[in-house]
Amino acid sequence: MNKLERSHKVLLFLASVIVKSFLMSIVSSYVFCGSISPYILFFHCINNVPFVGASIAAVAISGAIFGYYITKLRTFDSIFPNLMMGDFMVTAMYFGVSFSAAPFIV
Repeated sequence: MNKLERSHKVLLFLASVIVKSFLMSIVSSYVFCGSISPYILFFHCINNVPFVGASIAAVAISGAIFGYYITKLRTFDSIFPNLMMGDFMVTAMYFGVSFSAAPFIV
């Protein structure tokens, strides 16, 4: 496997982690503060900002660790397209939950 292919795998996984972190910020701010508005989060719900940040950090760190091993280990090369398709489905479900079902979570 050459470096170009590995860098493309890293970029795909990085984009997926960034989208999941953004969606986690929406869901966790709604769960902890009752709104997705940044004004409410930072000015009226300041006590819960560490919890929202920890939720986002958990997604980012787990994605970084998992992504590191997925892109480095050659045994995942054959299943990487299927892995990314499954990851896309999970991200799409997460997207649906964060925007449409956030009021039902609380």
